[in-house]
Amino acid sequence: MKMDNSNANTDNNLHEKTDKGPYDSKEVETKWQDYWASESIFKFIPDSPLPVFSIDNPPRYTSGPLHMGHAIGYSLIDFVARFKKMIGFNVFFPLCFDANGMPIEIKVEKKYGVNKKNTDRAKLIELCTEYSNSNIAEMVRQFRSLGITMDNSIYYQTDSPEYRKLTQITFLKLYENNMVYRKEHPVIWCPHCETSLAAADVEYDEESKNLIFINFKNEKNSIPIATTRPELLPTCQMVLINPEDNRYNNFVGQKVNVPIFNQSVPVMTDSKVDPSFGTGAVMVCTIGDKDDLFWTYKYNLTLLKGIDESGRLTDLAGVFSGLTIIDGRKAITNELQKTGSVIKIESIKQNVGKCWRCHTPVEFVNKLNWFLKTLDYKEEIKKISDSIIWHPEYMKKRLDSWIDSLLWDWCISRQRYFATAIPVWICEKCGYILPAKVEDCYIDTLIKEPYIEKCPECNGKLKGSDEVFDTWMDSSITPLYNSSWNRDGQLFKKLYPMSLRPQAHEIIRTWIFYTILRCKQMTDIKPWNEVMIHGFIMAPDGRPMHASAGNAIDPLPIIEKYGADAWRYYTAKCKLGEDTAFQIKEVIHGRKFMIKMYNVSKYIKMNVQGIEDIGRIDRTKELADIDKWILTKFKIVFDTVVSYYNNYEFDKAISVIEEFAWHDFADFYIEMSKERAKAHDASVAYTLSTVGIGIIMLLTPITPHLAEEIYQDIYRKEYLVKSVNMLPMSFEYLYDEQSYKIGELLKNIISKIWTYSATAHVNSFRVIFIVGVLNDSLIEALKHMKKLLKTDDIRFLNNTDITTKPVDVRLLKEKVGSIFRNEMAKVIEIVNKQGISVLYRELMNNGYIDIELNGRVERLSKDYFKIETTEIVEEMNVKQIETSGMDIHMYVS
Repeated sequence: MKMDNSNANTDNNLHEKTDKGPYDSKEVETKWQDYWASESIFKFIPDSPLPVFSIDNPPRYTSGPLHMGHAIGYSLIDFVARFKKMIGFNVFFPLCFDANGMPIEIKVEKKYGVNKKNTDRAKLIELCTEYSNSNIAEMVRQFRSLGITMDNSIYYQTDSPEYRKLTQITFLKLYENNMVYRKEHPVIWCPHCETSLAAADVEYDEESKNLIFINFKNEKNSIPIATTRPELLPTCQMVLINPEDNRYNNFVGQKVNVPIFNQSVPVMTDSKVDPSFGTGAVMVCTIGDKDDLFWTYKYNLTLLKGIDESGRLTDLAGVFSGLTIIDGRKAITNELQKTGSVIKIESIKQNVGKCWRCHTPVEFVNKLNWFLKTLDYKEEIKKISDSIIWHPEYMKKRLDSWIDSLLWDWCISRQRYFATAIPVWICEKCGYILPAKVEDCYIDTLIKEPYIEKCPECNGKLKGSDEVFDTWMDSSITPLYNSSWNRDGQLFKKLYPMSLRPQAHEIIRTWIFYTILRCKQMTDIKPWNEVMIHGFIMAPDGRPMHASAGNAIDPLPIIEKYGADAWRYYTAKCKLGEDTAFQIKEVIHGRKFMIKMYNVSKYIKMNVQGIEDIGRIDRTKELADIDKWILTKFKIVFDTVVSYYNNYEFDKAISVIEEFAWHDFADFYIEMSKERAKAHDASVAYTLSTVGIGIIMLLTPITPHLAEEIYQDIYRKEYLVKSVNMLPMSFEYLYDEQSYKIGELLKNIISKIWTYSATAHVNSFRVIFIVGVLNDSLIEALKHMKKLLKTDDIRFLNNTDITTKPVDVRLLKEKVGSIFRNEMAKVIEIVNKQGISVLYRELMNNGYIDIELNGRVERLSKDYFKIETTEIVEEMNVKQIETSGMDIHMYVS
C-alpha cells in the first residue's frame, strides 16, 4: 500500500530533493560510463577460470541512428550481461556492427544517387565502406550513453577481411561436401534492387487489387479465368480446374486461346485448384506465384520469361514489351476490355510479397544462382530448436511454422556489390567451377587471378564470380566467429555453443533459422543454449512506428532529458516477446523512482555513518521484530528477483524490486524505525545498510548508474571491490516466520490508519485503540508508533471493553412500500413510536419486531431496517477502521 504523502513524516527527506539538490542523472551517468571504460570493468578474460557466459550479440546495422528498437533491444541484452557477471560468470559480450550487404548499399544509392548500373563496382564498394564506417563512432557513443557494456576488446564488424574470410571458408567446406550447388532455377527477384532474394527476405502487405475476370475461348465454348496478373498472359501455358468441379467437365481435354496473345493452351484437372476462388479455373503462367512454380515443375512446363530482371515486360508481350509491370498491367487490361474479353473487374484484398529492404513487389525470375541445401535439414533444425531454451517459450512455434512452410533451398547468391564475394572462378565456356583455396581467403576472385591458367575441362577462360553472398550468409556465422571456430580450437571449446542468442521476433525466420542451419552443417552442434526474443516498440496508439507515417519517436532526446536509467527502467517493463505501445509516463515514473532511491540512500548514509557497532550485531538477539521482518521479507524478494533474472523476466523483476524498495522499505520500515534511528540504534543501522546494499545489487542490471553512484558513496569502503557490477549477487538471511507475521500485521495496521486519515481528512487522533489478541512484541512495536500515526495515545483493549450504541434505526421504505401500499404512512408512524433503543434491542435479539396494524399483527424482519450504530470505548465514540489478521480490530477516537 502506498503511503499517503500528507501523513508521511519523512517524505520531505525521501522524495524530490536532498541537501545536494535533485539527482543529476546526466552528470552521474557520464561519470560512471567513463569509469567503467577506463577500469575495463566488463572486459572478457579468455584465460579466466570463471565459467563463461557468451552472448551472440546482434551486430547493429551501421545504416542509421539509434531508434526505439535498438534502445530497447540492446538494453535488455545488457541486463543479462550485468546480471550474469554478478552471479559469477566471465561474460563475453562483443561490441559489433553489421557493415555489410544490401541494407548499406541501398542507403548509399539513395544518398549519392548511384547504383550498380551507373557506378563502377570498386567505387560503389568504396562509398559503401565509407558510409558504414562513418556511422560507427556515433553508434558507439549512443550505446555508451545507454550504459551498454559491450566489450570493445572483442570487437568485430561483418565487412572486415577477417569476418568475410570465415564466411568464404564455410562456403568452401559446404561446396566440398556437396551442400551448395549452382543451378538455373526460378528465384524470388526484386526488380528494384535487381537481385535474387531468399524466401525469408520477403515481407507481405495486404493491398487492394483488381481481380479481372477474362474469357478464354475456343471455337465452341469459353471458360472464365480470374486473375490479378494480366501482364503474365504471354507466359500462360495451361488452364487447370479441380476434378470435383462439375461446372467445367466438358472443357477437360480441350484447348482454349489466351486473349490478345492467342496461344492455344490445354485445360486439365488438378486437385490443388481451389474451386471457391475467382471462377474456380486457374491459368498457369511462368511464374506468378508459388502455385505457378509448383505446377510448372509438376507438368514440366517451359520456363517462359515474361518479366525481366529490371521489372519490365519482355518481347513475349509483343507491343507491350518494355513497359513496367504496373504500366503493362494497365495497358493489357485496357486492350482486353477493348476486345470484349473482360467479363467484370472486382476489387479484392490480397497479400503482396515485397522486398524486405525497398518494399517493391517481388517476382519470380528463372536465373542461374547459388543454393544452399536447406530442405534436407528441416527436421534436424527442429530437433536442435527443441534442445534450446526459448524465452518466451511460445516463440519457438514461429520457427517451426517457418520451417514447415519452406518449399525450396536457400538462394544464397546476390547480384549486388557490397557484400562478401563468392570465392570461385567460373569457366566462361563450359561453366566449370574452380573454388578458391581456403588458405587464400579472404579473396575477391574478380581481382585475384585463378591459381590455374585455363579451365581443366575445356581450356576455356576462368572468370571470377561477380556475385556476392546473401548478407545472412555472413550474419548466420556469428556464433562461429565469436567462438573462434577454425581459428582457436581451445577457445572454441570454451565458448561454443554460445550461451545466449538475443534478438527481435521479426528475424526468427532469418537470423535464428539460418544460424541453426549453418552451425548444424559446420559443427553438428546447436549454436546456443538459450534464445531471448523481444518485441517491437509501437507508437503510443499501438500502431507500428514508421518515419513515413510521421509517428516514429526518437529515443535520444528522451534519454537526454530523463536519463539512461529511467529509459532502462521503462525497458525492463517491456515484456519479452510482446509488442509494447510506448508510454512516456513510464520513463517519467522511472525517473521518479531513481530520485526516490537516491534519496533513500542519503537517508541510509545519514543514519549509518559513525555507528561503529554495526558489524558486531547479534542478529538473533539484538534485532527488533520489525528489523527481522524487513530482512526476512527482503530475502524472499531477493530470491524471487534473482529467479526472474535467470528467466529474463525483467518486467516482473523490476515490479517486485520497486514494490519492496519504495513501499515496504521506504514507506514502512524507514518510517517505523525512525525514532530508533534518531537514537542511533545499531540494529536499525545494520538493517538499513544490509537491505540498502541488497536493493542496490538487484537494481544494478537495470539501473546501473544509480546503483554505482550509491555503492561508491556508501558501500565501497566496506565491500572493497571497485564497482557495484563486481559484487557477487547474494543475500543470506534466515527466514524468521514469527517476526515476518508481526511485521506484516504492523504494516497492515499502519497502512489502514494512513488510508483512513487520508480519506476522512483527519490530521490527528486523540487515541487509537487496538482491540484483540496481541503478543508482547507487537504491542511494544506499536507503542513507538504514536508520532508516526499522529496520535496522542495508543491503547490496547479486549473486545469486552467496547460498547455498541444505536444511533438510528430507520425503516427502508423501498422494501416495505410495495407490501403495505396505502398503509405505509401508518406503518411508519407505529414504528417510529417504538423509539430507537427499543427497536434496536428487539431487532438485534429477535431479528424482527411485531406491530399491530388495523386489527392484525404484522412482522417486520431486520432486513426491512437500516441500523446505524456507534461504538463507545472509555466513554468516547470511536470509529472502526479495519479488521485484519489475528482477530485484531482498530478504532480511532
